[in-house]
Amino acid sequence: MAKIVAIGSNKGGARKSTTAVRLAEALARSGRDVIVGDGDPQANATRRLAVDPGTGPTINDVVYDARPGAAAHALYPCGWDAPWAKHIRVLPGEADFENRTDEAPRVGAHRRLAKALKGVGGADTIILLDSPPGLGHITQLTLAASRWALGTTEPEHDSVKGALVYKAFVEDSAEDLGAPDLTWLGVIISGYDQRVAGHRGQVAGCRELFGSQLWSPHVPRRSVLTDADEYARPLGATTQDREVLGAYQLHATHLLEAVS
Repeated sequence: MAKIVAIGSNKGGARKSTTAVRLAEALARSGRDVIVGDGDPQANATRRLAVDPGTGPTINDVVYDARPGAAAHALYPCGWDAPWAKHIRVLPGEADFENRTDEAPRVGAHRRLAKALKGVGGADTIILLDSPPGLGHITQLTLAASRWALGTTEPEHDSVKGALVYKAFVEDSAEDLGAPDLTWLGVIISGYDQRVAGHRGQVAGCRELFGSQLWSPHVPRRSVLTDADEYARPLGATTQDREVLGAYQLHATHLLEAVS
């Protein structure tokens, strides 16, 4: 069965979608099949992967359906013009996914995405589930469907706090989510600028807070990454692109080792 990883934080702007998209890019460049499930109603990961489902099914539809394997019929190819992009498929998000929060009181509602993903992807497929900020029902859907959880943060106090809260929730709530094997993998720092004293201080603090679960290297703050997200394209061939892509490739390798 596929290896499913939730990516989240308790704070918005922690680069969850960027991490999901760029990890998918790094995995695909190495020939690994990857599915990005866009669990954030903002659907940023969907757009950045150049996918427009139009009137077709989305993650909202498959969670509403909740039949085993329903997600297999709502996967779209990545729209990037690159030969390795064929390895990326997208379970797109949409704004109406927010409506699924109304179902939270129903028995077993938090397991509906897990059911929809049952049997989707091969044994070597990595499924990355982008989560909205917070610990509400939609985040619980992504965690209940996952075997592993990865946190993201910027090197700023409030963002680091958001990662800590997410980590504690993962560790404390796995049993309640019906995912007793759910394992916290660690946290990735993005948007790091070594010239900023506050960034250096937060990185030092993260080493104390997360220990060996702080992944290295920290993804640098670079305009090429912002531009790639903004214009829904893969990272290119400039020196700055290669620097950022290299960081994500190392994280992708770490991820494969951690879930193997």
